[in-house]
Amino acid sequence: MTFLQLAALVIGPIVIGALALGILSAVRLGGDLTTMFTRDASMTQMVERMQLQLSSATAVDVTDEYSFTSKDQPSKRLAYYMPTPGMPAFCTTNSWSFVDKGDTRALVNVQQTHESDSCDSRVTGERRWELTGFAPDSHFTYTNASGRDLHYAGGAEGGVTASSNARPEGLFANEWAFSQPSIVDVNAEMNQVFGSTTVKYSAKTPLKQPRPGVVDTDLGQLGPPVIERSFRSGDVFRATLSALTVLDDPRTEIQWSWRQAQNVGATATSLPTESQWGTWQAWTTLNYFDATVLQGAKWQVQAKYRVVLSGRTAESEVVTMTWVRPIAAPAPPTVNIAHDAANKKATISSVPATCAPGTTAESRTRYYLNAGTWTSWAEGASQTISVPEGARITAAAQARCRTPYAVSEWSKSSAEKQSVQQIVTAPKIESIVATLEGPEWNLYGTLQASLSSCPADTTYAAGWVDRRNEDPAMATPNPSLKVTERPSYLSSLLIREGERYQGRIVAKCVSPYYSASPTASRDSAWVINPIKSQPTVTNVVSSIDSNQQARVTATIGTCPAWLSVRSHSINTQTNQPTSDGQWTTLTGNVDWVVLEIFQGSQFTAGAGARCVSSYTQGPENRVFDSAARVKPITTQPSLSAWWATTNPAWGFGNGTVGTTCPAGTSLQGYGQSAVDYEGWSAGSWSIGLPNGGNFTWDAGRWMNEGARFQAAFHVRCISGFAIGPQNGPYIAGTVRPITSTPWSDVSTGWATLYHYNPRGCPAGTSYQWAYQTQNSASGWSSWSDWMGAGSVGGYGTRSGNTPYGESLRGYVTMRCVSDFTQGSQVQAMTGWSGARPWPAPSTPGGLSVSGGVVRFCDNSGWSSAGISWSPSAYASYYGVYASWRNSLGGRSSKDFGTTGGTSMSLYAGGQVSGTLSVIASVTAYNSAGSSGTASISPSQAPGCVS
Repeated sequence: MTFLQLAALVIGPIVIGALALGILSAVRLGGDLTTMFTRDASMTQMVERMQLQLSSATAVDVTDEYSFTSKDQPSKRLAYYMPTPGMPAFCTTNSWSFVDKGDTRALVNVQQTHESDSCDSRVTGERRWELTGFAPDSHFTYTNASGRDLHYAGGAEGGVTASSNARPEGLFANEWAFSQPSIVDVNAEMNQVFGSTTVKYSAKTPLKQPRPGVVDTDLGQLGPPVIERSFRSGDVFRATLSALTVLDDPRTEIQWSWRQAQNVGATATSLPTESQWGTWQAWTTLNYFDATVLQGAKWQVQAKYRVVLSGRTAESEVVTMTWVRPIAAPAPPTVNIAHDAANKKATISSVPATCAPGTTAESRTRYYLNAGTWTSWAEGASQTISVPEGARITAAAQARCRTPYAVSEWSKSSAEKQSVQQIVTAPKIESIVATLEGPEWNLYGTLQASLSSCPADTTYAAGWVDRRNEDPAMATPNPSLKVTERPSYLSSLLIREGERYQGRIVAKCVSPYYSASPTASRDSAWVINPIKSQPTVTNVVSSIDSNQQARVTATIGTCPAWLSVRSHSINTQTNQPTSDGQWTTLTGNVDWVVLEIFQGSQFTAGAGARCVSSYTQGPENRVFDSAARVKPITTQPSLSAWWATTNPAWGFGNGTVGTTCPAGTSLQGYGQSAVDYEGWSAGSWSIGLPNGGNFTWDAGRWMNEGARFQAAFHVRCISGFAIGPQNGPYIAGTVRPITSTPWSDVSTGWATLYHYNPRGCPAGTSYQWAYQTQNSASGWSSWSDWMGAGSVGGYGTRSGNTPYGESLRGYVTMRCVSDFTQGSQVQAMTGWSGARPWPAPSTPGGLSVSGGVVRFCDNSGWSSAGISWSPSAYASYYGVYASWRNSLGGRSSKDFGTTGGTSMSLYAGGQVSGTLSVIASVTAYNSAGSSGTASISPSQAPGCVS
């Protein structure tokens, strides 16, 4: 019988039952369920449908605890589920989900039929079932065939680490890690008309991780070997081997072989490499062997078997067993405490008991402070903790043993150890203040301190000591009194006025467990009982002696016997701080010279006295003379320089202080002014001046250009109580410059200069002008005298008559003047006038022709030695012209041009007659025109010339 036949015998009834259940469910689902059955029956039908669908599932896709989908793909069923002729060969998918319905959930099943064996093919049909009324926490849970609980989120299974249960011994890792569910549990609460019903159902799938395959041989089928472990004694364990076989011949012999390894690999489940395994045991019929396995060791065994019949053999698969031997917990350790009070630390350490051979000890510690509670365990042989000073530590420890593959349970706790952290911090005395309290003037000392910086959970302890004046040095008291951060102390020492008091505090920090702490001490500052008593001051009189020194006389009283008297003079004068004389020990009638008094100052003198001790002084009794005194001003100030200025039209006086006023007085001025010929203005002593250096006084006077300004000034020294002698007047004058420039209209003719429209001189000034002339034939003339603005019109040339044909020009100078100054001159030059016209010239006279005229023999022209004439008046040049008889009987003519002289040669070409009858004419010319024409008919010389 084969393994498949054995499996069919087991699984067949299950399949038949499932098919029968499916048929029954199909019948029950055919009617109106809501009217035929109760909700419980409806739920039963839903679950039966789920069980039927999952029994033939070839895969289950889980989304989460509320939804999954099963797939029934016939081609992927196990052999005994393969379809037979007449059964469908298409994929069917069934989705199951608890759907949110607000306050409840509904269980929904959607079944889809596909057109082919592929579950990804087109959907050809769909059916839907829904049952409502489930509690919101209704859900599915999933378990694989090896019993591992499965956890899904977003369609992915969390893996072995997400499981809450551990892998049983004997399972292969891939069987345990298999992520397809073998069991789906329905966990729900179904609402009823009255109350609810708890729903717990399970549905199984055929999904599992197949074990290593069975070996089919010609001697039979060989299943995988089984390795069982058992304890022998001490550290010895036995491995027993067995196998499930289906052999064809009962004479077949089974032989075994094995190999082993210990403590190989980094983890408890890692397998050795081939080189790390031991050698295979020779084949034997012995099916067990023993090995020594220490606590915490990993023992790994591989086994196989073979069957032998008549020289034929066949081997099974190799099976591996991995086992880690547990470690027993060790005995409790001991615990120690080491202190580091300076850094407020302590180290708790443990000394563990001996662990089993091959294991390593580990420790952990815990503690509590004072009367607190235990901390959590801290792993490690020691831990350093922060411990306040003065705190008590209670500590304990545990130990365990470990190998790379196992760890023991923790041992029982050690005996508790207690120790106290020393207090090494002294308190900080922030302050200690001494005060005096009591009625009236005799007081008692009180000390008030402020403490800080004691560690947490400690308190302060203190001691006090004090003294008065120069009593012996203070001792160091024992800080035995429990105090707060603000302790105080009331002294029995009486402190009189003028006496002093001081105290000391010594303090330390203590706890309920420790008091041998370091101390701190601090002295208060001295506090003094103020002096309230005052000596009397009477009969105060001030005066000025013949040396102009201030004096004061007074009568000074006394102080209590243990105090001393101090007295002095007091002087108060104008604009000066009160000045005190040197302190003295004088009492009774006193006479003091006080400090020098300034001229013009008012002063009041007085006397002051007070009571003093070696440590303080009392309030001063100050009394002044009721009458004030004034010292005269005798200094006469002066100016070392005084001058007047204008800027630009206003008058100012300017001075340099020579002799200055004495301290405590002011320099005062008195100014007067005058413009042109007027009298001095009125003035007043109202001008404050700097007591030294230069100053400027604004007279407030405005002036025309060219006006004269005069300033007079007086000076004196004054105070609020006296006026000194004056000096002055200092007089100075100046003239405001004339900056305006005049102008006028000027031009020239050939014989006259014209001057009109003078303008531009400001008020208070006069216009003046002068001129000179030049003709084009000579140089400039001398200047004329200055003339006023009324001199307008034409003025003759100063350079003589202008020749005919020449021109004239003029040069005019203008200025503005006053009685005291004159402005800048402005000059203007005219352009040249037109030329002086000439008279017409006179007719030339005295014409003569030297030698007459001569004809050329070929009648081609004639010539003459020349014509001459006497000069004409005003002639600039002369023109010569001639005419003669030609061969045709008419007359020809020729213009011989012009000449500046009084003669010209004559020559003419062209056909002439034998008798020339020449007529020569001369005309005078100038720029004015021409004269009359003078003519002459010269005689013709006999014959001709070639």
